Order: sequence, then C-alpha cells, then structure tokens
Amino acid sequence: MAQTANAFTAAGGAIEYATDGGSTYNDMAGVTTRIVASGGERATGLRYTLDGETAIVTLGKLAPYSLAITLLDENATTGTYADFLAAYANGTAIRVRWSPAGGTTGDLENTSSADSYVTVFPYGSADSEEAAAHAIEMTMLVGSIGQAAAA
Repeated sequence: MAQTANAFTAAGGAIEYATDGGSTYNDMAGVTTRIVASGGERATGLRYTLDGETAIVTLGKLAPYSLAITLLDENATTGTYADFLAAYANGTAIRVRWSPAGGTTGDLENTSSADSYVTVFPYGSADSEEAAAHAIEMTMLVGSIGQAAAA
C-alpha cells in the first residue's frame, strides 16, 4: 500500500456537548485539551466441536465506551465546565460529539448515545503552574460513527 497523503493532526479537532439530549450542541473546543476514548470492545464467544480444526466464533454485544476529556477550569458558574460539573453532581445525561479532523462536512464524527454520563470528576493539583484542568471521565455508548453532516 502506498503511503497516505491525507494524514492530519487532531489539533484542529471539534468537540461539542448537549445537555438537552442532542437538540442543541455547544462548542467546547476552546476549553478541551485532550480526548481519550477506550473500551467499546465487542464480546466474542467460541466453541470447539469434535470435528474440525478451528473454533466456531460468534459475536456478541458492545461494551460501553469510556471517554476521558480534559477540560480547562473556567472558574465560572456557567459554561462548559459548570455544565459538566452539574451533570456529574445531578446524575443527568450529557451528550458529546467529536471529530478529530474538525467536523466539517464529510469528516469522521463520533456521537455518544443519549444515555452518556459523567462518572468521574476529579479536582486539580496545587503543584503545577499550568492552567487548572480536570480529566473528567464519561461512560457511554457510541450512538453513531460516521461522516459529519452539513451544518
């Protein structure tokens, strides 16, 4: 295979959140410093028979994803940080969609399911001169992975 000419960095990525189930998304790229997704493994099963050399493999369900988002602390009572803290404190769902390439029409875009929750909300460290940031964690199902639609 020939080397790709279509590589990009996530430095110009897009990320948005919705507190209303996905009707209205709010841009949060200006306070997001990192996004790390993990989990989502598909369960598999296998059985060997008396006949045959290999197992019979079956596919099961998807495990939830975990999304760690590092947010800058805005030190404000409104905005992204405050909305995520409220979702954590109240146990309410918050939906996220992100696109590593920027979210323009045709870019790959991931959207969490409507039942996505903030499960860890740590507080900052006093031993750093860097801007206060918190790596929140969410548990979710990916509602869709596909191309970003025209805005």
